[in-house]
Amino acid sequence: MTLPLADWYDDPEDPTMLRYWDGRAWANDRRPKQVAPPQSTDLGDIFTGTFALARKMLLPSLAMGAIWAITVGAIFAASLLLLLGSSSPAVIAALVILWLMGMVAAMVGFLGWTRLAVARHNDVALSIGDALRGGFRRMPRALFFFVMAALSGIAVVVTLGVIGALGPDLLVIAIPVLGVAAIWLWTYMTISGVVVAAGPDQPGSFTTLKEVVAGKWWFLAGRILVFNIVVILAGGVLQTFSGGAAAGMRGIGALIVILAINVVVQFFLSLYQYSMPIVLYAMIGGTFDSELAPTTTASDVTDAL
Repeated sequence: MTLPLADWYDDPEDPTMLRYWDGRAWANDRRPKQVAPPQSTDLGDIFTGTFALARKMLLPSLAMGAIWAITVGAIFAASLLLLLGSSSPAVIAALVILWLMGMVAAMVGFLGWTRLAVARHNDVALSIGDALRGGFRRMPRALFFFVMAALSGIAVVVTLGVIGALGPDLLVIAIPVLGVAAIWLWTYMTISGVVVAAGPDQPGSFTTLKEVVAGKWWFLAGRILVFNIVVILAGGVLQTFSGGAAAGMRGIGALIVILAINVVVQFFLSLYQYSMPIVLYAMIGGTFDSELAPTTTASDVTDAL
């Protein structure tokens, strides 16, 4: 095998650095990676990139969705059998354990799906099994973000309750202010899923998220908002047509048609909405961990000196 020519390349041990390859082995010389010119971030390119990634993830999403459905279905069935059998403390404890297992399965599924989608986006070979194992390794930081998001939501509800108790008139001011805060957090949370699941191991997720969003909040918020409005409206139109398609039918047949169409619509809406943050994160220069970063070879590296 022909070795790459001597040059500066992505450091395999630290994706934020460049390391010198002397033509035979890695030298100890390192330097910070220069920021590459940003990719096009027009709305049209974001939609195009999202649809392209969604096509790549269609079959893997169906496979991972089937795995998740079987897992959650088994947990639900076991829970139902326990409830029908008894309501003793031991049964309640078993139910709690089962539902915690369900939450873990859902979180690992999301993290694994995101890692697989990032790999597909970057043209990196990664199996579903490896993606799920990587998602499981990311569980601690994902749980931390989940707790922080839950606490933020609780804080908003408690704040509204306190303000409402102090005086209903204050809600006129409080609701818009909290609404703006919610939109501000929503932008961060949209990108955080990619950072938590597939961002670099070092620095931490909060630092990476802050660096990625810094100076780009309005840009990100506008595109995330427009994308979701378009996708949700398109889904609403399709669901309306599904009702019209079943208008001439009666009984269980109409119900099955409407349910089937709604399931398909929701599947594709979710596929697009989960794919978009990955495309947007890559477009604004977000970095990924070493397992998912695009492979760099001598033929496609630009001299960074």
